[in-house]
Amino acid sequence: MPSEKRIVRTLELLTTTPLASLAAERQEAVRQVRQLLATGNLVGLGVGDKISAAQGATGKLALIFYVERKRDSRKLKGHETVPPVVPAALTGGRPILTDVVQLGRLRSSRGRKAAPPDGVRPKRGMLVLLEGKGKIGLVRDVHFRLLTSYDGTGDVAFRQQGLATAYTFSARAGTTVLDRRSGRPVGRHFAATAEGCLFDPSGQPVTGKIPALDTRAR
Repeated sequence: MPSEKRIVRTLELLTTTPLASLAAERQEAVRQVRQLLATGNLVGLGVGDKISAAQGATGKLALIFYVERKRDSRKLKGHETVPPVVPAALTGGRPILTDVVQLGRLRSSRGRKAAPPDGVRPKRGMLVLLEGKGKIGLVRDVHFRLLTSYDGTGDVAFRQQGLATAYTFSARAGTTVLDRRSGRPVGRHFAATAEGCLFDPSGQPVTGKIPALDTRAR
């Protein structure tokens, strides 16, 4: 199974690496995947556990395509279909499994995104909750990368964000997210969807225009 580090490197390749820096054959392969990123249904990308409809958690890491809503694959066009694997030609090693996870529409939270006090690094499987709140969430992804429009700024990339199952629906941005076990902060809440919540480990999401998001066909 490909390592988490290799999957993160592939995530970087697919979202931020300028096409001009790649060999011609890799340029075309990356461009084809980036066509998926340009569809309005995609919320973001990340790294998480592969979930099988038949058997549940598989124990295998995958590159996750987070969508606003899952659609019938029979109604998707070719460039809208997530491939079952990212080929070895792109990963630099073994193929990487993919998965499609429905998150719902992103709702940005209001408030100040101040840096949290020194805390602990979030990990997949960690139980978290908001400071002063009782609802508990499970961290699903610590490499979440938001790739859609946000607050009218256009296409941006929020890197290395945390994604957890829903621990709130109405908290203000900037509210501290705590590790349930130690009580120490893991980041600041900043947005939510119907299926989960986003928090930033540094307290201030790292953002910027996605460079060279070129999806043009040759």
